Amino acid sequence: MILQNFSYDDPVEKAYMITGIRGSGKTVMLTEVSNQIGSRQDWIVIDLNPSRDLLQSLGARLYELPFMKRFFTEAKIDLSLFGLGVSIEKGNEIFDIESAIEKMLRAVQKEKKKVLITIDEAGTNKSMQVFCLTFQRLIRENLPVYMILTGLYQNIHHIKNMEGCTFLQRAPFIILQSLDLSAITVCYKRVFGITKEEAVRLSRLTNGYAFAFQVLGKLYFDKADTTSIEDIILEYESELIIYSYNKIWSELSGKDRLVVKGMVKCGAEGTNPVNRQVLMNETGFSSSMMNRYQSRLREKGILGVSSGVERGYYLTLPRFGNFVKDYHMDE
Repeated sequence: MILQNFSYDDPVEKAYMITGIRGSGKTVMLTEVSNQIGSRQDWIVIDLNPSRDLLQSLGARLYELPFMKRFFTEAKIDLSLFGLGVSIEKGNEIFDIESAIEKMLRAVQKEKKKVLITIDEAGTNKSMQVFCLTFQRLIRENLPVYMILTGLYQNIHHIKNMEGCTFLQRAPFIILQSLDLSAITVCYKRVFGITKEEAVRLSRLTNGYAFAFQVLGKLYFDKADTTSIEDIILEYESELIIYSYNKIWSELSGKDRLVVKGMVKCGAEGTNPVNRQVLMNETGFSSSMMNRYQSRLREKGILGVSSGVERGYYLTLPRFGNFVKDYHMDE
């Protein structure tokens, strides 16, 4: 969808927002899209660091383009006033960084090129708000500038609803889902040269979680010849905890954690969901309160809803229940 849109001479969508739980593959997807678009002669891809001043960074990156230096030399404009490079010819004053960026994008337009701005793990700071407001003004001027943001759901949701940034409310909102287990099975079987049954067993250990797929695959590739599958699984679980689950747990509120611990007590993992009413009894939550927190946990990619006749909830992340049971039930 993203690549197809940006293959058009005049792309319909100006911005995309990609979200998903930590380790769901947001950065991998962004990198793949950036590489493919960056290989095209009519595109310039600029990746910005979300912890820096985004407008200053964009201005500096645009000014580095070879034809941009020619443009400003001919116009006798120097951007040192903005920390980018003071000689400004009378009549050509640039009063702020927004004006400088606009002029540079017009130069890009003259070169018949387009600019894709990528921001991985976008935050909700003041710099992001100013950047998005500026971006909105630039697209109103029909300048050839486009954007892809990635981030955790709560951050992307906040950015999408920032005051004054109406273009973000219309932008496609992509939530990365779990990987298909059959695709993981095929990959493991082909790469490791194992039986289908063993590949299925390994794929089920991942629950379709992209980070788990990578971790388990690497461990199995490196150690299957010298280590038992039981020991590989122990190390796999440890790496999930160290590199993902500790951070995910730290970002949960007290009531989020109460719901998760209630699910663990009820054994709600994978194909064994806990009935909604049973979980409400376990946590002491009212119906409206349960609606609120199950929705929060779904958005974070931790809780899934069963599709059976009786509504139930289950933990989506592989061995997350073990992690909570072993290290957090007594908190």
